[in-house]
Amino acid sequence: MTLLIFSYNRALQLQTLLSSLLAYLQVDAPYSIHVLYAADNDDYQAGYEQVVRAYPQIQFHRERRQHKWAWPLVTRYWKNLYRYLTHSSLRRTTNFKSLTEQIIANSPHEGVLFLTDDSLFTRPVLIDRVRLNTVLGDSLHRYTLSLRHGLSLRPLPINIEADKTGGHVWRIEPNLVDLGHWTWRFSVDGHLYTRQALLPVLRRLNYANPNSLEGFVNEYISTVQPHLYSTLFFDAQPSLVGFILNKVQTYNGNRSFDIAPAYLNAKMLAGYQLRYHYQEPVTDFQPELEAVELYDPATGEQEVLKTA
Repeated sequence: MTLLIFSYNRALQLQTLLSSLLAYLQVDAPYSIHVLYAADNDDYQAGYEQVVRAYPQIQFHRERRQHKWAWPLVTRYWKNLYRYLTHSSLRRTTNFKSLTEQIIANSPHEGVLFLTDDSLFTRPVLIDRVRLNTVLGDSLHRYTLSLRHGLSLRPLPINIEADKTGGHVWRIEPNLVDLGHWTWRFSVDGHLYTRQALLPVLRRLNYANPNSLEGFVNEYISTVQPHLYSTLFFDAQPSLVGFILNKVQTYNGNRSFDIAPAYLNAKMLAGYQLRYHYQEPVTDFQPELEAVELYDPATGEQEVLKTA
């Protein structure tokens, strides 16, 4: 399995995610971890270099701005041209798309699981061979394993089925009423997919960052190949949550708490670590924060940046 984590000017949040990942995630098969990151200046790069030194077992890939115009791939999907004309980020872009596809294509593993730097593992989770085989052994590529779904999330569909493996199954039927995150076919937040079906879709579409990647791939699968990833496989309790402390892109309107990335990065360079305090039980992938805490393990100093 290939874990591909996206990060942009958020070395401190990335460090928090990686710490929780290595503490809680167990995979009953070989897997590799890749971080695809972008740093706007030397200070942000210095933050990432701290993370690189702390996690030598992880492969890091820095995103670079390209000096040539990207082209809209008109012949691969008709909406590429429309998006190219309406989203400036798709015209003068970085090598985010090529790096993403290169990492996935060059990996020795068939499974691909995406994460973003503002996520956090909250409890031990085992991706055993039964779960891997459920997703990767399906020749029709119907299944995706989700670490962020669970029976505590709201709204909860009424026709979730218990699975003989101990997990639960939710099938996205045609013309289903919109149930938010339950009806998305593709997510960069803790979902396992088959490379064989996903990589051709990625190569067919234009995208420039994790948000356009998620939105465009989800739309394409939902409308063009709705048989793909139509069945969510998940445990009773979610093991992944997400927190938007700051906004580092403008593609969509996600809410954020406006804690400046530069401030968090400076704190990291000064030796601080990040801790989230949030309401439980978790009823949403983005649970309500009660406090965002910075602490220095060497001195014991702490600072609360945000309270509910």
